[in-house]
Amino acid sequence: MSVGGEDDVLLSVNVPLVTVATLVKYKSEIVQSLVKDVIEAAGDEGLFVNHTVGEWLWGYEDPLLQDVKKVLERFGIPAPDDHFGFFYGQNNSNDGNYLIYTGQDDPSMTAHLDRWNGMLELPYWSTNSSNMLNGTDGTMFGPYTTRDQTLYLYSTDICRSIYAVYDHDTSSFGIDLLRFVPPPEVFWNSTANPANAGYCTPNCLGSGVLNVSNCQKGAPIIVSQPHFLNSAQKYIDAVQGMHPADEMNTYVDVEPMTGAAFNAQKKLQINIYMQPFPFVDDLKNVRTIIFPLMFVNESAFLDEPNANDFKKLVLNNIRLTYAVQYGLMAIGAVILLTTALISLMRCRAKSEDEMPIMTSSLNDN
Repeated sequence: MSVGGEDDVLLSVNVPLVTVATLVKYKSEIVQSLVKDVIEAAGDEGLFVNHTVGEWLWGYEDPLLQDVKKVLERFGIPAPDDHFGFFYGQNNSNDGNYLIYTGQDDPSMTAHLDRWNGMLELPYWSTNSSNMLNGTDGTMFGPYTTRDQTLYLYSTDICRSIYAVYDHDTSSFGIDLLRFVPPPEVFWNSTANPANAGYCTPNCLGSGVLNVSNCQKGAPIIVSQPHFLNSAQKYIDAVQGMHPADEMNTYVDVEPMTGAAFNAQKKLQINIYMQPFPFVDDLKNVRTIIFPLMFVNESAFLDEPNANDFKKLVLNNIRLTYAVQYGLMAIGAVILLTTALISLMRCRAKSEDEMPIMTSSLNDN
């Protein structure tokens, strides 16, 4: 895990170069020839380039992308942005506009998405079910969450909705929580999980990896869990140093009464799809491989002051409400029982008063 600053220089794959080659792989020889000329004229930095960590993360202006964009636009081919960064445009933490349900009419729909960036569904995948905006953004779920529930959420990082299931009970500063994790089948390919057929675009890959080039402006970006956790063995074996472990899984800890996510870790590996391109000298002899670029761990944890505030302002009041509710129920039961006993005694006394008195005797006959 990196502990350096954003000014540190890092050598990594020349993603713009691979992106350009991928975009024109199936175009005409004329387009490929012109792009090759542009690559050579741009200085052809090579397959691996140096940039600061900040540039890799938040973006930098790439001369190659600028020049290729002009060529592609002449032929009416969609061109990538002339900037590249793994999180380009997201440095202000804005990942879109969310329109959500308040839960006023149906508490179970609290925080569920209605629209994202004005869209009722996503435009990236090949089936209606794959393009659905399911669940919440992962920071809040419906109240009274139970262990047998399946929690749905939409993640902009992987451009799709996923789900999580109960794993185990946990706690934080005396607050009981339920931990939910995405099961392995969420990331299986369509052969192992037919429900994922819509994510098999533009090409089908093995289990555990997802091609997100459609939502990355054509860049051949593949996402997976860290170290290819729960992925096909061939991806793990292809790269030295991969050691997947369960603690690399994503999880969310939910407070069951409110549905609030108190602790969360979103762990993601960003990879690039490498393949040979005969018209690009630096890419002629590369082998086909899903090559890891970076491992992201976005974590959020409840701290003790906020935990104490929650217990004082929310949890204790809810418990007090329950105590009053059960107390009133107990008082009501006592009143009801007392009323029933009094009524029974009155009925019995009335019956005795109205009973006929026998004054006759055998001697009267």
